[in-house]
Amino acid sequence: MIKHIVLYKFKDTISQDTINNITEKFNNCKETLEGIIEIQFGDNCSLKKHLDHGFNYGLFMTFENIEVIKKYNELEEHKKAQEIMKEYQEDVLVFDIEC
Repeated sequence: MIKHIVLYKFKDTISQDTINNITEKFNNCKETLEGIIEIQFGDNCSLKKHLDHGFNYGLFMTFENIEVIKKYNELEEHKKAQEIMKEYQEDVLVFDIEC
């Protein structure tokens, strides 16, 4: 099992409609690709925001294995989400853990 963690630093200009659109794209990935166990995408609600280094949204996914991640990276819905985010993204941090 792989835990896939992505932290995003979005510009303040990103709208709630855009966030909803991105969320829909990620959720469509789970419906489309077998082997995605869990997806969570949302804003930072930490009580310690002074430690977030400006990262204000997170994507947390669980995949059955690395092969599913490879397929996920090629999904059209994933690519659409990336394209939308590109306009608002100041920085991104990706981290995968094998469990």
